[in-house]
Amino acid sequence: MFTCISKLNIFGHKRSVNIEKKTNDQNNSHLHGLYAIIINIKIQQWIHLMQKIICINIKSKLSKEYATAGDFDDVHNLLVVNSKDLSDSSVSSCSYEKSNHRGGIIGKTPSLQSEPIPIYHKDERSQQQIKKAIIENEFLGNLEESQINTIVSAMYPKLIKPNTLVIQEGDIGSHLYVSAVGEFDIYRGTNFQRSFGPGVAFGELALLYNTKRLRSISVSKPFTVRREGKVWILDRSIFSTIMMRSVQNKLEDNLRFLKRVSVLQKLPEPKEHVLSKISDLIKIEFYPAGAQIVRQGEKGNKFYIISGGTVRVTKDTDFGEEELVVLCKGQYFGEKALYDDSGENRRHANVIALDPVECLTLDRTLYKTYKDNKFVYFLMEVCLGGDVWTTLQRRRRFDDETSQFMIACVVEALDHLHSMNIIYRDLKPENLMLDNRGYVKLIDFGFSKRIGPSKTWTFAGTPEYVAPEIILNKGHDRAVDYWALGILTHELLIGRPPFRGPDHMTTYNKILKGIEVAGIPNNVNKSANFFIKKLLRSSPLERLGYQRNGIQDIRDHKWFSNFNWTALQRLTLPAPIVPTIRSSTDTRNFERYPPDKELPPDENSNWDIEF
Repeated sequence: MFTCISKLNIFGHKRSVNIEKKTNDQNNSHLHGLYAIIINIKIQQWIHLMQKIICINIKSKLSKEYATAGDFDDVHNLLVVNSKDLSDSSVSSCSYEKSNHRGGIIGKTPSLQSEPIPIYHKDERSQQQIKKAIIENEFLGNLEESQINTIVSAMYPKLIKPNTLVIQEGDIGSHLYVSAVGEFDIYRGTNFQRSFGPGVAFGELALLYNTKRLRSISVSKPFTVRREGKVWILDRSIFSTIMMRSVQNKLEDNLRFLKRVSVLQKLPEPKEHVLSKISDLIKIEFYPAGAQIVRQGEKGNKFYIISGGTVRVTKDTDFGEEELVVLCKGQYFGEKALYDDSGENRRHANVIALDPVECLTLDRTLYKTYKDNKFVYFLMEVCLGGDVWTTLQRRRRFDDETSQFMIACVVEALDHLHSMNIIYRDLKPENLMLDNRGYVKLIDFGFSKRIGPSKTWTFAGTPEYVAPEIILNKGHDRAVDYWALGILTHELLIGRPPFRGPDHMTTYNKILKGIEVAGIPNNVNKSANFFIKKLLRSSPLERLGYQRNGIQDIRDHKWFSNFNWTALQRLTLPAPIVPTIRSSTDTRNFERYPPDKELPPDENSNWDIEF
């Protein structure tokens, strides 16, 4: 195996490279091999960031390699791209020009212990105006009614004089606005674009992360005898708190209820952990009076807990319908669906709603350093084949065989990470490297995070690859990696991701509309089409890889029906693309950067003495 010495400054630019050879071939794992090998980082610039890093040793299944992963929750390095209408946009270093790699975005982690949610009094007309504006906004309209109602209550008013800016182009935004009184003008530079009146939400992208405003918006005419215009305002911190608490409260309510269900008292330890996971997975279903919830003889794949109302249980016999029992709140039925693995579990009774019934349901598809006085060094594996992004740009798209091989390598890497409760959160061709045999290795763990049974809330990822639950701030877990796997499969086969817009807000709205609206080109074969769609389910619970058999469902999918997973895991499967590498010093597959002109000053603060 080869190792490489590479220098990295605080902004992530690769610098001068020296190569040396290492002859331990057993270190050639295709899991999480990292590209740059010894990275030197200017310490004084890096100290603050290093204090934010959670280092995680990642031990490979197939070798004795280690890597490190970090959670950079407070890093903001955002630029700006084009936007349209009233949506702001932040930049991805993700221009769609072929030569440019796409950068990820990470927001600040919200906290349940943050400031209380304020309530500002409003008359009925104002409440309806704000609510209508939110519902009609393409992004905000995806929120739940309870979340919208809380947002309406938390927005505060501000009077603005005519010819005064509400939003200044180029400023970093952190507020959502709803126009209340007056006429508002939109400018790009000094060019007038259009006007809008009361009842319009704008500036919504700033709710997700720090981003520069793309346009200026000012008050032009108040439309009333009053001189001022008026807007309603919501701070980003309040929005994050609302979203996080609404989801957390729902989970806690479900958990309290589940603890009172007798059948769940027999769960193995750690019971709290298991119940927490169940709470996260259950759905709420409503049935009108008279509705048949379960029919005798049909296949059973769902467990029901009555959270409201009553049901009648009957059985069909040779002598007619026999009434067995009436069940009410806190009681349950259909529990055999959870433990019968025969696949032929049939319902033995009918269940009919006597009055409007609310049930919590659970589907049977349950998821089961080196340093000196100037630099910090990381030792990692070299992959001289370059990144998959560059190869993809040269070839435009990959065939099925190549795409399957690359996706399979990623599946093995994700399986290993998830087995240690680490989510990756930045899957894309730019973060996949080819080793000297053509095996794909996962790099750049800057957005990775170790999580337990609960979810995490940081906005993290590359815009075209983020899952709906990240955009909607619902909390997320390993299911976001399976979503990203679907995006990656599409990009490898087609040459572009399925959701792409001129700005981030447009991209996010396309993601929320789903793959059925975006569509998949006809040149993708049927099994690959189904594979992508199964991964790109808007509901995490329905995603391939996140169900009862876990990631094995991905390996078992029809698209991989002729794929030799055992050979891949043994590293004996020939790769479809083997890079040309003439020697251990052949760096043709990497960009070249000029050497550093200045050395950083000595750093002797012993900042890492407790590490």
